[in-house]
Amino acid sequence: MTTSSSSAPRPRPSIRPGAPHRESDRAAPPPGPGPAERPAPGLGTARLLATLSALLVSVVGFAAAGIAVPDIGASLGATAGEQSLVVSVYALGFAVPMVLGGRLGDLYGRRRLFLLGMAGFTLFSLVSALAPGITVLIGARALAGISAAAMVPQVLATITASTQGPERARAVALFGATAGGATAIGQVLGGVLLSVPLLGAPWRSVFAMSVLMGALAFVAALRRLPDTRASGHRSLDLTGTSLLGFALLALMVPVSQGGALGWPVWCWALLGASPVLFAVFWRWQVRLHRSDRVPLVPPPLFRLGVGQAFMFGPLVGAMIAEVPPAAAGAASGVLQTTQQAAMGLGVAVAGGLLGAALASSAAPTAQDYTGALAVCMLVQAAFALVFAVCALALPRR
Repeated sequence: MTTSSSSAPRPRPSIRPGAPHRESDRAAPPPGPGPAERPAPGLGTARLLATLSALLVSVVGFAAAGIAVPDIGASLGATAGEQSLVVSVYALGFAVPMVLGGRLGDLYGRRRLFLLGMAGFTLFSLVSALAPGITVLIGARALAGISAAAMVPQVLATITASTQGPERARAVALFGATAGGATAIGQVLGGVLLSVPLLGAPWRSVFAMSVLMGALAFVAALRRLPDTRASGHRSLDLTGTSLLGFALLALMVPVSQGGALGWPVWCWALLGASPVLFAVFWRWQVRLHRSDRVPLVPPPLFRLGVGQAFMFGPLVGAMIAEVPPAAAGAASGVLQTTQQAAMGLGVAVAGGLLGAALASSAAPTAQDYTGALAVCMLVQAAFALVFAVCALALPRR
């Protein structure tokens, strides 16, 4: 009995090594999840604390340095304008490049940017502690702020990329607690160190504290911090970066230094130019977004950074809850840039109000200061009331 050719099994064609073959001849492997699609690996307590160390070190150092300014002025013979620069150049260096720091973390690895930023922050804090004059100190503070802008955005970005569900909620809660508590810790530590005459002048101990904290945080991050990054596009919006940097500088330089300099014409010119620069930056971001290119600040994320400026604590979790890991660095940078810019504006406005209230007194007394402080508090209360009314319009869910 013979078997028909139609029912006989067909031999499989053999493929010689190096012979050309069609793509359909290959057995395609089952699709696996890409880097951005893998489930979040989780952080755990040790890794979370190592991640939060960048926020803690930066905020503690900033708060302590603010308390040390009068002692710096007395020790180095600095003018009032130079003393204010010790604080404001750090804030400028921190706020202006922060979105770029978050984006670079997305592209080249958040652990790498974290470690580079922490190393720079520690180094320039050491330079600050040993600064022979006010010019060196101001330059070191600016570079420390830029270093902080590289490491701090990686905190929320790492949390977003590495956690989900209840673990993310816990991590965000600790992030908020760290941001709030670090200011108080920095003020207390700064006050204690200023009362101890070490290193020739008490203010040098304040920056030495940042050196110690930075070194410990660097070692902890080197051992514990996970390495995450975004997949996909690896382009960097240099035009948007420049526009945002110029816009923030045009806004923050006048409000931080205008009062000390007597509000020269160039300060008013910069203030007038800042909304134009922000508008040009925003149009450029929208244009890139609509053309399916990668903007520095994706417009959907910017709508969330705005909410953070009004009320930080309760909204952080909501703002990053649905952020995909690929956009974690951008979201973190936008959120914290808005926070720092709002803080800088708040300090500048409150200081301006205080100065205006005391302008009529040639030699202000304690009662004059009390009255001026009351005026500032009333204005702040009015702002808080306005923001509370605005919050009523937010979605209930």
